[in-house]
Amino acid sequence: MSKTFKVKLSSAVVVGGVPTRAGSVVEVDETMARRLLDNGKAELATAADVDAGPSDEPGTPDEPGPSGEPTVPDAPETAPAKNNRTKPKAADGAQSNGEAK
Repeated sequence: MSKTFKVKLSSAVVVGGVPTRAGSVVEVDETMARRLLDNGKAELATAADVDAGPSDEPGTPDEPGPSGEPTVPDAPETAPAKNNRTKPKAADGAQSNGEAK
């Protein structure tokens, strides 16, 4: 059986397939803990971190919002679709396909 560690995330990462915010305390296996610690993405959680508030366990929904639905972290905004530009119209009746009149 693998050891598990509670770590406090210093940046947002995906843990167990779930996006997790910076400042969250999560429990991860030893391999993931080492990876996060080595890359500077987390630090070992202290007792104060664990007692300070609810942890974001991978796979558990956030607290329900005002409507009773679970809240979902804000998704990054996507770039607007590019305009499909059309060729500029030829001036004074000239044909734009390159053919002469």
